[in-house]
Amino acid sequence: MRHTLPLILSLSLLALPVQADEARHKAYAEEILTMTNAQAVLDTMATSLRRTFDHGVQRLNVPAEKQKIVEEYTERLDQLLARNLQWQDIKTELVSSYTQAFTEQELADMAKFYKSPLGQKMIETMPKLMQQAALIGQQQVRQVLPEIQGLTQEMVGKLQAAD
Repeated sequence: MRHTLPLILSLSLLALPVQADEARHKAYAEEILTMTNAQAVLDTMATSLRRTFDHGVQRLNVPAEKQKIVEEYTERLDQLLARNLQWQDIKTELVSSYTQAFTEQELADMAKFYKSPLGQKMIETMPKLMQQAALIGQQQVRQVLPEIQGLTQEMVGKLQAAD
């Protein structure tokens, strides 16, 4: 027992630098999330979901006497989004993702880059580029979708004929 206490204390002291490194590692990830306006991206996503819902409701052409029902469901959607798109929860998961994907030094280098003029330009430009990339992807999918539907129908026909 006399020898156990010094051993435990020694092992505890060895763990302190690891905990400090882990805290620094997470701090760099959080700094990058802040610099890249990750929370604003989440807010934009929530706004986009709400807009999609609103457009769907508009297409329903709900008569004025039934607007209370629409208001009730709009409120429920807002509550659902507020419950499920909590920045702190998502931030915790993102920090974990960043610290698993990148070393502490890599995150430190990224943070340094994002502070540079080119890094600032990248932060400003990337959302627009990502939006353009998404639109290009959607266009490509729209072009190939009829062929995919044709293949699916052809396969269903063959499956039914094979019975």
